[in-house]
Amino acid sequence: MKKIILLTVSAVLVSGVMACSKQEKTETSHGSAAGNSTAASNMTKDMKQIAWEHLSQEQQSHVKGSWESATVRKLTLKNSVLKGTKYDGKEVYLVDFPSDENPTLGGIGVYISTDTKEFIQLAPRD
Repeated sequence: MKKIILLTVSAVLVSGVMACSKQEKTETSHGSAAGNSTAASNMTKDMKQIAWEHLSQEQQSHVKGSWESATVRKLTLKNSVLKGTKYDGKEVYLVDFPSDENPTLGGIGVYISTDTKEFIQLAPRD
């Protein structure tokens, strides 16, 4: 009888310790995910601000909304307008501001270096 009680108490204690351990790991991983999300959000905001600063007053006046309206994409440049430059075949950010001009022109795009976070050039508009 003592062995059964001892085994039952041991099983309950082990289960309790394992449950607390799993809960702590879950909280830690959620915290990390939130931290990564915040870092990505800050990076996106930084890229938008860098791009905005390189638009002329005229270009800024045609942006629908504010600088925060831009979208940021990471892409690899292949056979692009940057062909023959050090960015050909490299990953860059393309910050695209929606424009109120002729829709066939598309948005106002700005290329930003993923390495140095520096302005590369404006994307061509058709």
